[in-house]
Amino acid sequence: MRKFTAEEFDEKTAFFDAMACSPWFYNLQEELWHWNGFSNPVNLLDVGCGTGRLLIRKSASAQKAVGIDLSAGMVQAAEELAGPRNKNVQFLQGDAESMPFQDREFDTVMCTCVLFLMPDPSKMVREIYRVLRPGGHLALLNPAPYLTKAAAEKAAETLPPQERPMLIQWGRVAEKRHRFSEKAMEELLQKEGFLKVDSCISESGLGMLTTAVK
Repeated sequence: MRKFTAEEFDEKTAFFDAMACSPWFYNLQEELWHWNGFSNPVNLLDVGCGTGRLLIRKSASAQKAVGIDLSAGMVQAAEELAGPRNKNVQFLQGDAESMPFQDREFDTVMCTCVLFLMPDPSKMVREIYRVLRPGGHLALLNPAPYLTKAAAEKAAETLPPQERPMLIQWGRVAEKRHRFSEKAMEELLQKEGFLKVDSCISESGLGMLTTAVK
């Protein structure tokens, strides 16, 4: 399994931003955020932030909110969306396997639809563990383990036509990358030191939600 390049994501900035605006994906992110009571982070990090819409929504109560993405195009779009009104929000280009942050810098890390893409997910998990403070919280969103292109096509039949390509593409990519079961996710996170790992399938059946504590 190869690692995607920054340029590949640059080319799909508009596509991923449209996906972030789609109600089915927005609802997955909101379900993750509210599940297990994540709220009021002081120092918040979004790993693989894309165009930054989730981080901007959740940054109001944070002293510091940072988004990092491999793609310069995503970061530029995120900065434009944030604008001068979101003074506590910062976006950086960088690699999730080697982030430019101090140890124990954040109390909450969220990562939506990135971990399953990584050739070696343990590298990213290890780096997230490093930048989280003791007692800090991790929230992950990945495709449901049984999501396939065919399953996504079936689910997409209920969506408006303009939203269907995003879900179908998510199912297509999910078939080719890591397909985490709840048990596999628990083992991955616990191996790198995380505690209280909890996963469940989203209400829509499309995603798997995971929370853990350092």
